[in-house]
Amino acid sequence: PALRALRAHFSHAEIWFLVRSAFVPLFKGADFVDRVVGLSDSARIIPLLRMAARMRKERFDLLCSLSPIRRNTLLTLLGSSRYAVGYLSLGKKIPNFLKESRVSSIGINLVSQEKYAQENIAESALKVCYALGIPCSERAPHLEFSEKSVRIAEEALASREAAPPIPFIVVHPFAGWRYREWPYANTVELIKRILSDLAIHVTLIGSREEEDKLRWITKQIGNSDDITILAGEDFATLAVLLSKSLLFIGSDSGPIHLASAVGTPCIGLFGPAPPAITGPTRTKNRFLYHRVECSPCKQSYCIRPQNSCLSLITVDEVYAHVKEALSEAVASTLV
Repeated sequence: PALRALRAHFSHAEIWFLVRSAFVPLFKGADFVDRVVGLSDSARIIPLLRMAARMRKERFDLLCSLSPIRRNTLLTLLGSSRYAVGYLSLGKKIPNFLKESRVSSIGINLVSQEKYAQENIAESALKVCYALGIPCSERAPHLEFSEKSVRIAEEALASREAAPPIPFIVVHPFAGWRYREWPYANTVELIKRILSDLAIHVTLIGSREEEDKLRWITKQIGNSDDITILAGEDFATLAVLLSKSLLFIGSDSGPIHLASAVGTPCIGLFGPAPPAITGPTRTKNRFLYHRVECSPCKQSYCIRPQNSCLSLITVDEVYAHVKEALSEAVASTLV
């Protein structure tokens, strides 16, 4: 939404979007940016300095840091533009949704004073627009793909015999940190019940590094003919797959935001951070969350590892929401 608002306001400007390399395919052909540039996933300083040097060479008129993370701040400051706006203070190295981050500027008088602190993560970029006096008619992120992009993704899945039979649902068991993941045993039990009672195909997704875990989960379920495994798909292909799914079930991580952005109903399992802060904002999503005394946490370690917040979510709870969400999804499809 913030990029679309910037495009509407600066209608004649050339807008470059710097984003992690893995996400570049999502924005190829987007009408709200003119060029998408991939940033290295490496945390090392050399790739960052090289990108900053490239930014100085391009001599941008305005640099916008849309998220309060250190790399964004450093690139904006090192890019040496005459005008800059956004999150320009390095601050403390804690999850950016827990700290208070103020929108500041270089060479620009802001229309309003804005700060981001423990609000939904989508608000961080919108706050920069508000500070500039730019209205944002949209608040919930959404992605659309051309017919060509959809066809390419479908052909890529078909060539690897990875396209699941329709109808299907997608389950993402991972989150990059063990205490943000629902216990795998619960995932196994949930999928068993879905396959047994609802007779709908399940697609399990994860990164290439998580493929062995996906195969282990499938082995525990013991009904592999009704399960498709997708590991390491690029995000554009994954987005198209998610757009065709009746339902997405997953933890607090990137794929749930991607599923929501393409319009797929989501069931999110949250713990270390509440869904009000880190969940996608579309209204047809459902979130399960049992608040404990230490949530939201810094996610550097867990003080209750034997009884973590995610383990408080039961299979019965999730399954009840799955049945309701699927009945609604099927009804809307028929309409």
